[in-house]
Amino acid sequence: MKWLLVLSALVAFAECFHKIPLIKGKTAREALQEKGIWEEYRKEHPYNPMAKFYQSGTESMTNDADLSYYGVISIGTPPQSFSVLFDTGSSNLWIPSVYCSSQACRGRISVANQVFGVSQTEAAFLANMVADGILGLAFQTMLLTTSNSAQGSEVVFGGIDSSHYTGQVNWIPLSSATYWQIKWTGTKGTETKY
Repeated sequence: MKWLLVLSALVAFAECFHKIPLIKGKTAREALQEKGIWEEYRKEHPYNPMAKFYQSGTESMTNDADLSYYGVISIGTPPQSFSVLFDTGSSNLWIPSVYCSSQACRGRISVANQVFGVSQTEAAFLANMVADGILGLAFQTMLLTTSNSAQGSEVVFGGIDSSHYTGQVNWIPLSSATYWQIKWTGTKGTETKY
């Protein structure tokens, strides 16, 4: 009888997994290069990786031109699908509103009877991205490959899918409960150019 109870619990736990396949699309950089406007975009939105060391200034501190992995989620009743970037650096779900009039929103979607937050203006870089919005995975307080359209990756919520690895899982404690931040002690590997 105990084994039946344990087996039932394991089956129920296995049903808690929510898998969302990851899709590798064109990056904003690739889309802009195809349109022949990448250099113009770079001049209008300069990126200086040293800006994070400045005492003050208005330099852009991130370069989002190479974001390329996204997944499709459904929201509402009946479900409406949105492609979203999975972002560990934010904690909110952002999708464009029917009222969004910035270039990034034109001709994309319409949503009725929304009960969640939506963006009414979006950053210019989103106009050239495949994803409709961003699904933040960060706390409340706050892979990159060279192959295009590679299939097979996924995000798993609610458990561990042991069909994707062998051996033991080595859990690492977070160094801060704001972002998915861990203490970094070093890196070993070889240089890869892409």
